[in-house]
Amino acid sequence: MTLASVVVVHIPEVDQADDWVSNFWGLDVQRGPVRINIKGWQAMGFILRPLGLFVLGGFLFVSQIVLQEHVYSGNWLQDELTENEKEHMHCYFMEQVDRETAVKDKEKLMKGQAVPEFLTITNLHNVTYHMHHRNCLTNRACKLDLAGINYTKVHTTDVFEWITALWGDHIRRGAPPSQCHLANQIQPVPAFNVPMEDFAALEMKTDEPKHLRFAPAYLGADGWWWNFTMYFSTEMQTACHYECVAWGDSTAVEKLLEIGMVLGGGYAILLFANEVGNTLGNSLVDRDMKPARLAEVVIKDFRVLYHAIPGAIRALWNGSSRSENFFGNFILVTAQATIWMLVKAWCGVYVILTYRSLVVRYSESLADRGLIRCLIYVSLFNVALRTVFCFTKDMWNSGEDNGFHKMERSEDGHRGKKEKHLKSFDLYKWMKLSATEVLEFLFDYIYNLGKEELESDEDIKVKMIFHATEDQWEIPVGAEGIIRKTAGYGATFEGSKVFVHFLKGIRRVDERSRRDSEKGDPKGSGKGSSPRRDQDQKSYKLPVNGVKIPVDPTYLTEKNEKTDDAQEYLMKFLGLEKQPPASGVGYEALPMQPAEDMESQ
Repeated sequence: MTLASVVVVHIPEVDQADDWVSNFWGLDVQRGPVRINIKGWQAMGFILRPLGLFVLGGFLFVSQIVLQEHVYSGNWLQDELTENEKEHMHCYFMEQVDRETAVKDKEKLMKGQAVPEFLTITNLHNVTYHMHHRNCLTNRACKLDLAGINYTKVHTTDVFEWITALWGDHIRRGAPPSQCHLANQIQPVPAFNVPMEDFAALEMKTDEPKHLRFAPAYLGADGWWWNFTMYFSTEMQTACHYECVAWGDSTAVEKLLEIGMVLGGGYAILLFANEVGNTLGNSLVDRDMKPARLAEVVIKDFRVLYHAIPGAIRALWNGSSRSENFFGNFILVTAQATIWMLVKAWCGVYVILTYRSLVVRYSESLADRGLIRCLIYVSLFNVALRTVFCFTKDMWNSGEDNGFHKMERSEDGHRGKKEKHLKSFDLYKWMKLSATEVLEFLFDYIYNLGKEELESDEDIKVKMIFHATEDQWEIPVGAEGIIRKTAGYGATFEGSKVFVHFLKGIRRVDERSRRDSEKGDPKGSGKGSSPRRDQDQKSYKLPVNGVKIPVDPTYLTEKNEKTDDAQEYLMKFLGLEKQPPASGVGYEALPMQPAEDMESQ
C-alpha cells in the first residue's frame, strides 16, 4: 500500500485491517525488480486491464503461438480432415449444439430427420396455454407429453451430475448434460469446459464410437439430486463439437509477429471496451464542468438517484414554484436516468443470454470464443459500472484522483480551527462514499482550475485555498488574485506553476522567515508558521497592477462573483441536509462534514 493511500484518506488502523478488499485494491509492493501493482488495475474499471491484457493475452499466447487449436464438429473431424492433419492432434468434447441453435442452422442437425414442431419452442411452459389448459407446474415429462414430443429418460442420484445439469441448463447451454462421446469426462466451469479425458483424432477413423457425430437433443430435467431425471429427444439429434489441439510448428519470425498481434489485440480490446463505457455510461466529471451540468450528471449516480426518485415524486405531488426552476430539469433527468438504467439492465441480460448461440454457429476456434466473451463481459461490466457510479475523469483514467478537498482540524495546536486539506480517492474508496459526501466532494472539485479554463483567453479571478510562500512572498489562505491571459496563448506558466496577479492579501517576508515557512507542510497547512514571521515582516505597498507570482494551480480555486444555486436546489430536491449556495466564495461555500464523521468512513 502506498504512503498516499494511508496518509491521505486517514482510515484508522483498526478499520483498515478489517477492510481486506480495500487493502487488496490498494496493494502496490516492489521487491527488487518485481513490482506488484494491484492498485494500477483500478484504472478504467478494475477488470479491464487484468482481464483484457493479462488473462486474455496469456490465453491467446498459448492458443495461437504455443499451440494450434480449432473447434470441429464430429462430421468434419471424420470426413474432412486428412490423416496428416490428424496425426498429432488430440481432441476432447467441448459442447453439444442446443436445439434452438440447431433449428436455425441445419448443418447442426442430423441429415434426413424431421424436426417436430414443438421442439422449436424455446420455452416449453408455453405449451400449457395451448393444450387443454392443463397445469404441469415443474413436471417436465407432463409438458413433453402435452407437446407430443417423444423422449427417453436418464436417471441419476449423483449430486455432481445434478449440479452439472443445472449449470448446463440455466447458465451455459451446450455444456453437459449430453450423450456425445466423452461428454461425461468434462468438468464445466464459468468460462470453459475442463477436459478430464481426450482422444487421438487419428484413432477415430478406424474405430468410431457411438454419438461421435450427433447425439439426442437435451430437453431439460426435473427433480432433486436424490431422484434426478434428464430427458433426451428420440426424434432430434444435434451436432457434437470437439476442441482439437496440436503443438505449433511456425517459424521464429512467425511467432514474433504473432506475439505482436496478441499484444496489439489486448490493447485494442482495452480501448474498445473503454470507448463503449464512454458512449453508454455516465459522463466523467472534470474541473471545467459547470455546476448546473454537474447537477444533471451526479443525479445519475445510483447513490444520488436513490434520493432523487422520491424527490421527484415529492416535487410532482407538491408542485414547485417558478423560483425553483431547477426542479423541472431535475425531475426530467431523474426519469431519464431511471429508464436508461432499466433499459441497459435488460439489454445486458439479453446479450448474455443470446450471444452464445451466435458464437456456436459462427466461431471456429476457442480463441475466437475467448476473444468475443472477453469483449462482451468487459464492455458490459464497464457500462454497468459507469451507469451505476459517477467518476471524475482523472479517477477513471488513472485509477486515483488526488484533487479533492476536505475540511479537517488543524494539527498545529489550534483545536477549534479547521482548514482545507487535499484528499485522494481511488475507484474502490470512491464507491464507498455516501450520496452527501459525493455531492460535497464533486461540487467542491469543479471549483478547481481546469485545463480548458487555463487555456482560454478569459481572465480568471481566483482565491488561495492553501498557504504558500513563493519568491519571498507569503500568500495566506483567502488571498485574491487574477490569472491574466494572453490572447491566443491562455495563462502564463513557469514550469508547472501559473502566474497570478495578486492585488491584496499577500505580504513580503525576509529570507529567514521564508526558510522557516518552507520547513512546514508543503501544502501550506500552516505547520511551518513561525512567530518570527510576524516580527520580521517589512511594510510593503503593493503596486496598482498587483504582484505577479507563480503559484501551483492546485493551491487555487475559482472566485465566483455571481451566486450559483445549483447545489442548493439539488440538495433541497433530494431531501438531504440543506446547504447554502456557492455564493462567490467557491470552496468556502461548500460545507464539509465534521472530520470525525468523515474519518469513520
